[in-house]
Amino acid sequence: MKIAIIGDIHANLPALEAVAKDARSRGADIFINTGDYSGYGPFPDETIEMAKDLEIASVRGNYDNKVLRVYKKLAKWEKTKRMEKWQAFKWAYDNLSMKNRLYLASLPEICRFEISGKKFLLTHGSPARISEHISAETPEERLQEIADNSCSDFVITGHSHSPFDREISNTRFINPGSVGRPDDGDPRGSYALLDIRYGTFDLSHYRIDYDIKATVSAIREKGLPGQFCVMFMKGLKLDDADPQKQKDEPDPHAGEERSDPRKDHRIMTIQKAMEQMGTTAPLHAHHCRHVAGISLQLFDQLLFLHRLGDQARHILECAAHLHDIGWIYGPKGHHKTSLSMIHKMQDIFPDPRERNLVASVARYHRRSFPGKHHKHYGMLAESDRKMVDMLSAILRVADALDWDHVDNVRKVLCETKGSDITISCFSDSPSTEEKEKIYNKSTLFEKVFKRKVGVKWYQA
Repeated sequence: MKIAIIGDIHANLPALEAVAKDARSRGADIFINTGDYSGYGPFPDETIEMAKDLEIASVRGNYDNKVLRVYKKLAKWEKTKRMEKWQAFKWAYDNLSMKNRLYLASLPEICRFEISGKKFLLTHGSPARISEHISAETPEERLQEIADNSCSDFVITGHSHSPFDREISNTRFINPGSVGRPDDGDPRGSYALLDIRYGTFDLSHYRIDYDIKATVSAIREKGLPGQFCVMFMKGLKLDDADPQKQKDEPDPHAGEERSDPRKDHRIMTIQKAMEQMGTTAPLHAHHCRHVAGISLQLFDQLLFLHRLGDQARHILECAAHLHDIGWIYGPKGHHKTSLSMIHKMQDIFPDPRERNLVASVARYHRRSFPGKHHKHYGMLAESDRKMVDMLSAILRVADALDWDHVDNVRKVLCETKGSDITISCFSDSPSTEEKEKIYNKSTLFEKVFKRKVGVKWYQA
């Protein structure tokens, strides 16, 4: 008999699929789960459906409890918890079917069973508290206390996301690690396989690659916080996944010199508006700031090509900060929504011409190219239309370089040779999707500037 021990899936369906496939290939007969089906990941309902299909024996985790109780605790948690946490609980609850909420609620917090004459205790944290961390760092005295009180030969736990196997006074403690949200810097899914034969119990731990891009893309599409992308891509805890903490140097747009202090104030006002927008779509406020930084690097290094001045630079910066503000009303057509919203910002852009320039550049960060059949663009003077063309082309490239919204690209350098421009990107670990999008979104750039764009990637 082979038992696949899994846990802490956290609504990461692609990870569960990969781990289940690997466990089956190694002969797993039974699956048992230490809890936390939900929280952070974009597939809460689908994950539970798959678990039921696999007939996984499971206990309830502390995040499962938080999701089930979110509307009873929300008023308190909004004051006491990090915004991203209560958002994760609320979003998971709202995206679980009633039958799967009932399924979660029906799970026990402790499960006892017997195999080959050995007594097993399955729980999320410890028999005392499902939120207690049991890991390789747990003092021997505490493990001894749990062993004495559990009356079990095996205590199988999760919660700490740390795979380990330890024996204390004839009680064996096993933690399989996290299937869907490892936090040890290794993003691969983790599980354990217990091989029981002829009275022996052999345990092996495995780390499994899975389609992280599918998880991250779903997080983005569903408007979940950007820190979640970082968590899954880099195998980090939420507190360590703030993109600002991933940098050794300041944001690339920080500390730029500007000749007009009114423009400084305007950018601060825009940033404040984006941060307020973060309560609705927290994924995009930080992304927009990062794209603004990349846009300015490209603008400054391509001055010989566009020959635009400080006013154009400021319009690009404003448009980059605001290009995704339309996400407040959802992803569909958000570039057009951004256009409409910026046109209404008379308090920030009292000059109608400047307001239309910023709105037009933001609108053309995706989809169709600028065209005179668009009213807002057609009413511009020819010189302003050329400015919008060039700034939109730069913004599209910058947006593509942060396609996953996790600040992978720290710095860009542009090099010209003949009719070719090579953009060297210094990043942590660019995704395949970023590499694809840069070529898709550089078509306007190549049309406007009549230069072929190439990209090189370097480890930062």
